[in-house]
Amino acid sequence: MKKHLLLLSLSFLLLINTTQAQHFEWAASMGKAQTETLSSITDDEGNLTMVLSWEQTSMPYAKYDELYCVFDAFGDTIKIVNKSPSMLVLVQFNKQGKLNWYKVITSRHNGYLPEEVFLTCAKNGTLSLFFNAKSSFYVSDDNFEYLLESDDFIRNEPPKEKPDSDSDEEEDYYYSGMNELLEKWKGTLQIDFKPTGELKRLSRIFPHNSIDIQDAVATKGGTILTGFVSKPITIGKTTLSNLTAGATVVFKTDSMGTVVWVQKVKYLAKTCCTIYGTQIAQTENGNIYVAGMGNYGIEFPDGKKEEFEITAEHNQYNPPAQSYLLALDANGKMLWYKLSGQKNYIKSILADNKTVYISGTSPLNNKVFGAKADTAQGRKGYLMAIDAKKGKTLWLHSNTSSGFGTMTQDNAGNIYGLGIYTGYTSAATINAPAYFETDTLPRRYSQAILVSYDEAGTYRWVKGFSGLLYDNSQYFKLFADGCNNLFITGSIFASLKIPNQYIDGAFMKGEAYGSMAYLSKIKNNTNLLDTNAEVKQAPTDSNTLFTFREVQGEAMQGQTGCGVSPGPWQMVIYPNPFSADATVKINTTYDDDAVSILVMDLKGQLLGTLLSKEKLKKGTYEYPINAAAFNLSWGTYLIVLRGSATILSERVVYK
Repeated sequence: MKKHLLLLSLSFLLLINTTQAQHFEWAASMGKAQTETLSSITDDEGNLTMVLSWEQTSMPYAKYDELYCVFDAFGDTIKIVNKSPSMLVLVQFNKQGKLNWYKVITSRHNGYLPEEVFLTCAKNGTLSLFFNAKSSFYVSDDNFEYLLESDDFIRNEPPKEKPDSDSDEEEDYYYSGMNELLEKWKGTLQIDFKPTGELKRLSRIFPHNSIDIQDAVATKGGTILTGFVSKPITIGKTTLSNLTAGATVVFKTDSMGTVVWVQKVKYLAKTCCTIYGTQIAQTENGNIYVAGMGNYGIEFPDGKKEEFEITAEHNQYNPPAQSYLLALDANGKMLWYKLSGQKNYIKSILADNKTVYISGTSPLNNKVFGAKADTAQGRKGYLMAIDAKKGKTLWLHSNTSSGFGTMTQDNAGNIYGLGIYTGYTSAATINAPAYFETDTLPRRYSQAILVSYDEAGTYRWVKGFSGLLYDNSQYFKLFADGCNNLFITGSIFASLKIPNQYIDGAFMKGEAYGSMAYLSKIKNNTNLLDTNAEVKQAPTDSNTLFTFREVQGEAMQGQTGCGVSPGPWQMVIYPNPFSADATVKINTTYDDDAVSILVMDLKGQLLGTLLSKEKLKKGTYEYPINAAAFNLSWGTYLIVLRGSATILSERVVYK
């Protein structure tokens, strides 16, 4: 599978470094093997479950057992017992970052892993895993258990009697057995787990792989799935035919995997098939919103055909294409559809009962669903709102991102998008400032950005951070909990051995050589940090920033515990690197009674303070750092800004 690596290393350092909160509070990572996050979901209790692809990699400096471990947010290492060179791992953390449980799903054929995996969570906490299988699998439990078409568990089924190794029948026996297993397992599988991780049920939805599953969401009594089909097929009681250019299907299954209803969007190209990703979102009132794209034309569920205009600029490599948004009710009946009007790309969709939000990219000042996108000065990304009931475009906001690959919403209706900053050119110097809306970011070769707008589209704030994420919405996800905190799941990438890292108050344990799955929490509420925690000398395999955790229900003065944080703080260090003296410039967006600025080494050990629990009014302040005063040797250090409800950290180089 092709993935675009757009963020470079955490080790990039700049002449001017800017850090903003809302801040990373903790992080967890998955071993030293080649791990990637394929899908993730959160439940009503705030637990986060991830599905990882896990492949052994060649790391001569790593011990074998260290390849198969999880580092949780408390620094604990959990070894995976049932391990294989290639496996899927289902792993769950609580909202404090502590590992709850894990399950291993291994293929009987080494080296095979499904490329697309989708995870849903029902209201009762049942977790369901969906993927297209081409091999038989084991699920780690009290015993190995595997699927038969009857959905029964067959424990430790004895193998067929094997011929003698010298027999001429041995090779025929081997291949016939392999073909039988492949045929038995071929198809779209659903594996259900109880909230506590025990295996609940295994179902085979389809006995074939003719549907390329592209998204899934839990719904009342089952699941809504979407996928692409390229040839005539029967799904449940619905037969699809005349699929010259293929079709997107949206269908509901019950809890046992039985198809309840099916809808289709047919594509009108003359040949098959250009496959674009399709995403779905469902609201509390049960309505379903489908975002996709097609070439040459589209036939919608009501039978109406929309053929696209062909101009001189179009050819087989640049066909006329438009995105679409389709609304269905809970029973699959079409409510409305909307075409973008010109070519653009939808990367994520978010919906509530009133509004559908979509984000993506639009080239060349194209119109997006009737609203013109302003792509001047690198504004390739957009966020737009559409009325959920009638499909009317409400507003569009262009920005210097590559579109948000994932979005979420807090209790106050604010929208958060996670994407890649693209507001720079190859001609720009690496140390020049980068601009996003009204804010200035440090210019890195590339960086992830977390952006917030209110529900009317008014810009609130941006947080930029380095670290590598795949620019694909499936590979990183953004969630909000019931107390307005944010969680990011994704994959870090490093082309070199990268040691332990700090990001604000979060400590990234483990090493990556290639990709490494991770999970992190961003504190986004007004709850206090632990005021009793003190920075003290810590073992080299631990870190003192772990003690700076959110205290539930204890809010800063004048705020409620789960209120949305009033705004990000900012810290700038310049020059960086420095040879003798540097300046730390901070901006506090609210009054705080306990502000500290700490100087630490990369192991999290305190070297000194610039400020210690001082009472500061909202405003901007500057503090000098002198290397001799702190007895610093040449190297890299952490400057930590801590308030009563926020903590930030930034690296500084003394040379």
